[in-house]
Amino acid sequence: MILKQFVCSVLALSLVFSGCSSVRKPEQHVTVTTDYRDAEIYVNGIMEGHGRVTVPVKRDSTALVVVRRGDMRVQHAVESELNWTGYLDIFGGVLWLVPLLGLLAPGSKSLKETNIQVALS
Repeated sequence: MILKQFVCSVLALSLVFSGCSSVRKPEQHVTVTTDYRDAEIYVNGIMEGHGRVTVPVKRDSTALVVVRRGDMRVQHAVESELNWTGYLDIFGGVLWLVPLLGLLAPGSKSLKETNIQVALS
């Protein structure tokens, strides 16, 4: 009976804490800076501000940054990659299958860049 309760407890805890990635925030902040204070900065099609902005972006997606000033326009894609918590989930999944579920969480990835300098000149 005690063994059955122990096994049930371990399984329940494994599902709750299904991987290191599941406890990380799903968003990451990206700072975009341009050489003109009046340049418009768009992130994923939304105008976020002028000159310098910091915006939250989903970790597991590609963010498209567009900077415009008059006729000048520069595009920059920020991609995501597997981070250290994703690798921990893979390692834990080899030992105990449940941590592999953490790879489904946005926390298993990080954006490749968080500080972007855009020169329009």
